[in-house]
Amino acid sequence: LALTPRGPDLTALAWVRAALSSDADLVRAGWRVKATDKDVELACRVMGTLSAPTSCSSEVTVLKTFSEFITSQLHRYPSTLDQDLVELQAPATSWLRQQVLRALISEKRALQGSLEVVEGWRAKLDGGCSVEDLYADWDWGFGAEDDDWDDEAEEQLLEDEEEEEAPVRARRTRTGNAAAA
Repeated sequence: LALTPRGPDLTALAWVRAALSSDADLVRAGWRVKATDKDVELACRVMGTLSAPTSCSSEVTVLKTFSEFITSQLHRYPSTLDQDLVELQAPATSWLRQQVLRALISEKRALQGSLEVVEGWRAKLDGGCSVEDLYADWDWGFGAEDDDWDDEAEEQLLEDEEEEEAPVRARRTRTGNAAAA
């Protein structure tokens, strides 16, 4: 599933709708009972149909499933996002551990951002929003910048990393040149 700090993408929503659909729901979406693995075009059409919510009750189930999944994934980590950010900034953190932390931070930002978005959608439905209007004003982020992303902090992290790696690269170059001679 594609989860970002901006929330799940359209394909992830369609996939979960399909996974939670009954046989009757899939037939209503255009699937044929006797379809085979060669019916790729048909599967694409059905997934296109499922890219839009079909009912309020089914969308409540889809969003609840997302929320439960994301929450369970966040609880599987031995540390929190805040703890990882603190460790990343600690001077004693090794270069390798920094790389691991960057990957973990990216994953956790995607999960936490997606959870916030999904919970916002659930609140809209609970507040009486129609399923037709639920995503009407949502910015799916096609080509948009993530407003919450701290570009300056990221650039500083990359510059710090390059400064730390420069002596290592220089040693490797000298060692490699000496070995070649």
